Amino acid sequence: MYALRVENLTKTYKKINVLDSLSFSIEKNTINCFMGLDELTNTFLAKILSLTSKPTSGDIYYFDSLKNHLNNYDNDVSLMPSTLGLSEHLTVYENLVLMAQLRHIKVKGIKELVVEYMNKYGLSDRLDDKVKTLSPSLKKLVSFVLTIMADTTVVILDEPFKDIDIKTKRMLIEYIKELKAIKTFIIFNEIPDTALELADNIYFLNSKSLEKVDNITDSKELEKLLLNAEVR
Repeated sequence: MYALRVENLTKTYKKINVLDSLSFSIEKNTINCFMGLDELTNTFLAKILSLTSKPTSGDIYYFDSLKNHLNNYDNDVSLMPSTLGLSEHLTVYENLVLMAQLRHIKVKGIKELVVEYMNKYGLSDRLDDKVKTLSPSLKKLVSFVLTIMADTTVVILDEPFKDIDIKTKRMLIEYIKELKAIKTFIIFNEIPDTALELADNIYFLNSKSLEKVDNITDSKELEKLLLNAEVR
């Protein structure tokens, strides 16, 4: 079953088609890495798929349901943006409570839910710390927890492994693998060895196509193919 289906997706920005009649589908309960060197293409696609930005034309279907409207808090999809989407002046706890409220979780259950997630992901001792005091790696982990707490069936992660330490990277990889049983992941990622370790499917992304990569097990070979794909 397809978790996501995209048909003829086009996005025009400053008279340039950063996405040009892009069509693809993603199977349910899979981990999918989108690799592309054009940051603008990656960013626009992540926002459009998360329903936080509108395409110029084209259709997006989640579980065969057409999503032709903007919805920052859709029940089917959530986005961890590359900018993390955290309020720096709030504490970790306040950030998570805010997300729970925006997702319309019942007020009586918010505190219990936040504590449950913080314990599960090893952040219980940072609940009262302001986000601005956290390391870049911890901010990334908090943003991941915030995204997962939205409890959507499809999760989009934009550069989750960029600029983080090895320990946090390993934690995120293991969490994603564990959650695959109940969620579908689309991960925008430029790190070849991480893609090979984590993904069920690896795709090269450019403005016009999403090309699946098969039978590659070496990170250097994957990097070379990616660079060559960008040149074509």
